[in-house]
Amino acid sequence: MRAILLLTIAILFVPAGFSAELLSCEWNKDSYTQEERLFFANEEFTNIEGDSSGKVLSSPVAFQEDQNYNFPLSCSSPLSVDGDKLEFYESTQPNCKGNETLLHFTDDTNALASTQYNASKHSQTLCAKLPTTISSVDIVVSQDNNYDNIGYTCLFRTNSNRSGRISSCDAEFDNGNTYDYTVWARAFQSEGSLSCNSDCASSLDNRVRTACSQQVESCQEVPSMCDGSLVGSWVDYNSTHQINCEKPWNEYRTNPVDNSTSIQVDTSEAQCPNVISQDYSVILDNEPVKMKVYMCSD
Repeated sequence: MRAILLLTIAILFVPAGFSAELLSCEWNKDSYTQEERLFFANEEFTNIEGDSSGKVLSSPVAFQEDQNYNFPLSCSSPLSVDGDKLEFYESTQPNCKGNETLLHFTDDTNALASTQYNASKHSQTLCAKLPTTISSVDIVVSQDNNYDNIGYTCLFRTNSNRSGRISSCDAEFDNGNTYDYTVWARAFQSEGSLSCNSDCASSLDNRVRTACSQQVESCQEVPSMCDGSLVGSWVDYNSTHQINCEKPWNEYRTNPVDNSTSIQVDTSEAQCPNVISQDYSVILDNEPVKMKVYMCSD
């Protein structure tokens, strides 16, 4: 049961650098609520070989579930409470009438996604109604894979930032290739609910917030590129250097070479028929990384 062993090790490591995420998203057919659901993917496009088997790949989307579109993407926030929740809904208007406008689609079924509205192509808009504890949700479409270092969550990947098909964030094809563009999202905590520590981080998620300058006098000098990063992590300052995101905000280093490696997790179907994973943001050697916890779900 290798998955169980990995889970035990991970639990011991979490307290050193764990942070709650203000926005958490997952593909889950078995557990989601209607208000947290963004849209459905077509499961016919998940039947690919190798490590990505069962992942969403090259799918259009729909806003209603049926036998063809039954793989929901849903997002939640720890800031949601009863009566004041983060909710997603579909609109036929290009804007969301005071709520957050997230993405545009060519239809309500068999639809392609875009961040840029074109009246001749797009008839549906995905909106977010924010709880009072969230001030905004930012959507970024980029070929940069490092937005999770500053608190963004990967929603999905797409082959085009204008009316593209989607894949799940971890889906690969043709020996490790992925779709070119990642759709990132980040929820911003409103100043009214923001509680700051002396290190200029939110007490909720342990991420540095430039808005803490309104509460803590010594946080006036927080660099903008540190906003959303874990305290003590290194983030890109410019094309050649990184900055350490902790006081006094003046420690720099040359941008190190990326030495990331992949890990293969194996288990037998008889021992563990369903392996699920959960991502946590942690600091490892002063680098912000995503720790993936594997669990055996029966």
